[in-house]
Amino acid sequence: MINDILWKKLEWFRAPKNTLLFGNILVKFTKIINHGKSHIAKPYSSKGRSRDAPTSLRQRL
Repeated sequence: MINDILWKKLEWFRAPKNTLLFGNILVKFTKIINHGKSHIAKPYSSKGRSRDAPTSLRQRL
């Protein structure tokens, strides 16, 4: 149930103009959750695949 609510909020970020913004937020959000496990958040920052972030986040949940 919580994942469904979260995913509905993520739908707003799927607009092209918000993709880059969402990518930056996801990197910071992931680093905060992992508390030092920054290697998990690196694929977004190093490869710059912020456009795939919503899909990856959904799979991770």
